[in-house]
Amino acid sequence: YTIVFNVFVLMQIFNEVNSRKIHNEWNVFSGIHKNFLFLFIVIGTLVAQVALIEMKGLNIAFGCTSLTADQWVISMILGLSVLPINLLFRLVPSSIFPGST
Repeated sequence: YTIVFNVFVLMQIFNEVNSRKIHNEWNVFSGIHKNFLFLFIVIGTLVAQVALIEMKGLNIAFGCTSLTADQWVISMILGLSVLPINLLFRLVPSSIFPGST
């Protein structure tokens, strides 16, 4: 279950990046380096996630087991998948939905 938990958290982290831009702005990374609070939160969450899974006492307390390098790569790829999925969603015109303006 650790890999499922890890993928879920990584998807949430990368979805935070997606959530920075609204109103059909395409580049979710533009200006990211200027928002230090956002970077602090995202990097802090990522560091906490790695610690939760890899630190021996901490991972046992949370019911996690350490992941292999391959499992981390798979987790990152699945977590990053929310970025291109968001781009696909932006290609769908809102006019096809009833009640949209």
